[in-house]
Amino acid sequence: MRAARLRTGAPKGLVIPAGVVHGYTIAIWWAAGVMLLAGLTAGLMITARAPKHGVAAEEPAVESVT
Repeated sequence: MRAARLRTGAPKGLVIPAGVVHGYTIAIWWAAGVMLLAGLTAGLMITARAPKHGVAAEEPAVESVT
């Protein structure tokens, strides 16, 4: 039976720290995946080039003043 090893398994003093490390490792990998997905999404959403500094606009923008 698989449940039999729960009674005779490794001591809790070794299992608990290993479980904590495993939990943090999984959380870090999930966070890295979310950040990668966010970066890819942002990269796909930005389609315009950055404006060049010091170059005048072709035509001034018309502003309505009321």
